Amino acid sequence: MKEYLYSLTSKRKLNDGNYVTYMKGVLHPDRTMKDHDFIYMLEGEWEIWMDQKPYLMKAGDVLMLRAGVHHFSKELCLPGTKIMFLHIKEEESCGLASFPPLISCGHAPQIKDLFSSLISLHHNRSTYVTDSEITASLNLLLCQLFRIAEDSRDIEKYSVVSEAVKIMESRPEYFYSLSEITDLLNVSVKTLNKKFHEVFDMSAYQYQMDLKLKAVHSFLTQHPDEKLKTAAQNFGFYDEFYLSKMYKKKYGISPSAARTPL
Repeated sequence: MKEYLYSLTSKRKLNDGNYVTYMKGVLHPDRTMKDHDFIYMLEGEWEIWMDQKPYLMKAGDVLMLRAGVHHFSKELCLPGTKIMFLHIKEEESCGLASFPPLISCGHAPQIKDLFSSLISLHHNRSTYVTDSEITASLNLLLCQLFRIAEDSRDIEKYSVVSEAVKIMESRPEYFYSLSEITDLLNVSVKTLNKKFHEVFDMSAYQYQMDLKLKAVHSFLTQHPDEKLKTAAQNFGFYDEFYLSKMYKKKYGISPSAARTPL
């Protein structure tokens, strides 16, 4: 998913904000705005396109439509769809952070509360609300959304890595190619390796090799009379010679030295 940069500490203006209920399905306006358009989905469903990519909003989702970027919809929203929206002008940019356009916030009630509070501040601006209060609330909203987006990235990262490890462990006698793993997980090899480096500081191939060498080490110490060829067959190595080479590279000793506990 493409991401966009927003400031976490900018001076901002809230040019509009309100609740809308669409009793009948409607198309989202086909437009490019000067303001950011942040939408919180209260009820319903709506697919909105930005920069030629679709984002399907469901209850609890926030869609951040970037100022200066074309957005529209091809399909009507569901009848009864209810949203909150904020039209935000960013007057200066500092402390930039990267955001995905669509963020799931159903588990974070503070985001819904912040949208509601900002709409109320906007409606009462002429009486007792100052611009600095609105800027502070908008910056708080951005910081909260950034934290939720970061948490989602971590969940996704650990989920993919966890599933890959399960695949590797499912067949000890087989050495998976990375393309086989990525086909099962529907991710690219580049993405898989990136996530393994983030979690384990090594590639997926290196992790699988390390996993198998640890299993070989345990096998040899528990079964000192078994041939190295048997260990190679049990743990997916092409032959005992390649296994011996990789084992010595990891442990600094030959496999024969592991036939008694270190």
